[in-house]
Amino acid sequence: MNGTQTDEGDTQGEEDNNFNENLSELDKLKAHNDEVEKEIIRGRQLKAEGLKQEAEKMLGGKSDAGQATEAPKEETAKEYSERIMKGGLKE
Repeated sequence: MNGTQTDEGDTQGEEDNNFNENLSELDKLKAHNDEVEKEIIRGRQLKAEGLKQEAEKMLGGKSDAGQATEAPKEETAKEYSERIMKGGLKE
């Protein structure tokens, strides 16, 4: 051989380049996968925190469920007669 590459050498060089490119892409995919896994974990933590806050709200009596509405003020007989004399209807 006189120092020039043969077709077999060219093929090996291309395979090496393809292999290196594939490794590079694989590294990128692994990094992306790691980021996605971190986001999933963060999402689960936020969901658990939200559920905990909701439970505390419900158990602490701060939820809307089970709350008694404020009873309307009862009119006295005098207030009733004054309202009727003025022609007022109950709202």
